Amino acid sequence: MTSAEPSDADEPVLAAVAALAEIPAGPGLLAALAALPGTTLTAFATVLVLQARYRQGNDERGQLMTAVTDVLALPMPDVPADRAAAYVEDEVRAALI
Repeated sequence: MTSAEPSDADEPVLAAVAALAEIPAGPGLLAALAALPGTTLTAFATVLVLQARYRQGNDERGQLMTAVTDVLALPMPDVPADRAAAYVEDEVRAALI
């Protein structure tokens, strides 16, 4: 929910929201987003939060794809070579269900 006119009490929150654009996606941005109170924001501040959450989500998806790539590259010494690729794909599929 948004409010039309911010009050003086909203200034620290609005400053924190404005700072989101300068924080790189990752743990720091995640912490900054988590620290925002569940108060109403101006429409513009709500858009800034949306942008920051989108950047953070992209970072998370990138980390997920890196983890999938890591699993796909795992050696499978106990699996016959002709079945290793299918086995690893099954491992990824099972992990994501």
